[in-house]
Amino acid sequence: MPLTPETWLSAFRANATDAGPTDNDQGEPVVVQLTDGNIVVLWEDNSDAPPAGAAGFDIVGQIFDPLGHRIGGEFRANSAYSADDERDFDAAALPGGRFVVVYVDDSGAAPDRAIRATEWTTTEAGIGTATTRTVGTSPDAGDYVQTPSVAAFDDGSYLVAFEIYDASANRFHLDRTVVSAGGTVGPQASAITGSRSGALDTAAAALSNGNVAVVYDFDDGSEENVAYTIIRPDGSNAASPNFVPGTVGTGDDTDPAILGLPGGSFVVAWSNDDGSDRDVFFQRLTNGGMAQGGRVGVQSAGTDNNNGPHLIGLQDGGFVLSYDNDTDNRIDVQRFDATGMALGSLLSVDNA
Repeated sequence: MPLTPETWLSAFRANATDAGPTDNDQGEPVVVQLTDGNIVVLWEDNSDAPPAGAAGFDIVGQIFDPLGHRIGGEFRANSAYSADDERDFDAAALPGGRFVVVYVDDSGAAPDRAIRATEWTTTEAGIGTATTRTVGTSPDAGDYVQTPSVAAFDDGSYLVAFEIYDASANRFHLDRTVVSAGGTVGPQASAITGSRSGALDTAAAALSNGNVAVVYDFDDGSEENVAYTIIRPDGSNAASPNFVPGTVGTGDDTDPAILGLPGGSFVVAWSNDDGSDRDVFFQRLTNGGMAQGGRVGVQSAGTDNNNGPHLIGLQDGGFVLSYDNDTDNRIDVQRFDATGMALGSLLSVDNA
């Protein structure tokens, strides 16, 4: 494996369908490698062209083999709901080549929104069958749910985390639901409470000890911090909610990403706005939530506008961190080993 990542497959357009009767926008992609080695790419689509629905936003996907060849055709991931806006989504691999897509179904009626989970099987010809479950709701008038994320446990069950606005308290909370491998939807319960502003990001990752860690962009009223919690397969807390070290008293810390590592730890990355520029940092923690070293800045010194970090695990136990470099209008990528040490050189993968 080269120290500096190298281009292996040239860029290509994942969506075959572009324009439709109402619009031509596709965005917010999510890429998941399945347990059979294939890859599913999903994105939001507002074209109203098949396979998307006839109204509003939908989530469209395409399966590829490891060499980038299409398997079957595009499909609408929100199979059971398409009459309004289905968007704001995440996805995770499940055993047996299956995967789950979690998303906001916004009907504009009471309850205002719901979080749906659609589980998909796959076949040699592409997409298989779908089962959809409701995993999060807005229980009281004026409440609403948004920004879901998902991660799978080892047994095929999965945890869905999402933000809910509590109108009675005028506060935002991070709620979570566990769906068993047999499809039973567990109770909706609070995981982190009390944020003062909403539409904030959540992210979840499976850990090597069988638990799931969840991060949440938390607003305490003076700044935004990155909070985290660790949850067992039965839905109980393995570690009490806390803030990621290096995200308190440093300005606004947003856009959290998280990745479980094979050596008994996980890494959290985020974008920091200290009032002069935006930089990307990461922090490693043990599976129990103890900090491993301090926060690490990714970019070189100077005034930058970097945001949107994304983490990718490697077979050697290390990881790759990519982020949006708005200063130079490109995507930058840096490889790190399992201890958080940078390997090779910074790579710019897109400066179009």
